[in-house]
Amino acid sequence: MKAMYKLILILILIVTAANLFAAEKKIDRVEVIMERITHDSVTHLFTVWFGYYNPNSVAITIPVGEENYLSVQENMGQTTVFLPGRRVDAFSVTVELPHDDAKGSITWKLRTTGAVPAGFSSATAATSMAFHNVDTDLDGVIDNDDAYPNDHDRSYDTYSPGLNMFGTLAYEDLWPDKGDYDLNDMVLDYNYKMVTNSSNYIKDIYGTFKLRAVGASKVNAFAIEFPFLLSNIDMTQFVSLNGTQPYTMTFTDVSPYCILTVINSTNELITVPGNGVYWNTQMDQPKFPEVNLSFRITFINPINPNLMPYSAPFNPFIIADRVAGKEVHLPGMKPTALADPAWFGLGDDDTQVSAGKYYKTRNNLPWAIHIPVSFKYPIERKQITEAYLGFKPWAESGGTSNQNWYLLTPNQIDMNNIYNK
Repeated sequence: MKAMYKLILILILIVTAANLFAAEKKIDRVEVIMERITHDSVTHLFTVWFGYYNPNSVAITIPVGEENYLSVQENMGQTTVFLPGRRVDAFSVTVELPHDDAKGSITWKLRTTGAVPAGFSSATAATSMAFHNVDTDLDGVIDNDDAYPNDHDRSYDTYSPGLNMFGTLAYEDLWPDKGDYDLNDMVLDYNYKMVTNSSNYIKDIYGTFKLRAVGASKVNAFAIEFPFLLSNIDMTQFVSLNGTQPYTMTFTDVSPYCILTVINSTNELITVPGNGVYWNTQMDQPKFPEVNLSFRITFINPINPNLMPYSAPFNPFIIADRVAGKEVHLPGMKPTALADPAWFGLGDDDTQVSAGKYYKTRNNLPWAIHIPVSFKYPIERKQITEAYLGFKPWAESGGTSNQNWYLLTPNQIDMNNIYNK
């Protein structure tokens, strides 16, 4: 009998211990998660996706009601049986909400009875979130980062030399002779905008030019060689005379490149007074308004800029006195296929094709310069070396010294020889 009492006592102790263990076992709270919110621009409705995380090893059931509800409406088809683990996009709701973040939100609140920690788990979707990660045109770039959120072919804008900045191109038209070497026979400011797609390939090129000075009695032309096929151009648009009148610019195919003649003749745009009076190069003469020219080039197949042999400002040149083949390029830039090589080596020119030396004198002085800012050029018949004292050392060194020669640095310039109107 005593043995039976002992057995019963042991069983009672085992059951009691098991009950105590079960009572001490914790239930972890189910956590709700707002996955994302989107906005339909047509219906103006917001759709919100919710998920959850159940850290327990068993499913937890929480019926709709005061422990499982949404702020907009108690029952919106939300989850009631919470399976173990992380569940993404467990359900979604589509609602009309104000755009104001103070009122435009929806919250899912859930309380797991007896769980640790106690209280509600909640997840809120504010309407402003719908506009943070939206990719309307499905190009892989979210609208907030997309300059063209409704255009699948365009995503970014890049500028050269920079946004709202202009660089300068200046030319001497007496090549292959040095002439007066004032480098003001044609002075243009430029800015390029490249529109690229989500892969950073160029879809459009916008060129903006300002004709600032013509210190020449010759009538010159201005053109640009681009490193792409003419057949890949889908559309072009040309505007000049301060953006008010159409202006015809012409393309020439020199495969695999092409040439755009921006200014066929300076006489088409300005009138040089003559009799020793030039256009915006003499301080004792009136200053004329600059002439704005612009163009847009759109490509059929966007271009990988990493495969281009040169970038903006590309390969700009003048055609001196509009003589066919008499091209004057930036130093070191190759002539186009239309250039006449018979000019090389004449006068002061020391072009050596075999050595890759183009449009420089024996001492490396150029007939054209590219400045990354809007440049104050020399006045008429004053050599650039008399206006900017650091120019000659810069040129003769091949550009390794005096790299900021074009800045108006005291003791490095002579303002009496610089056009400053």
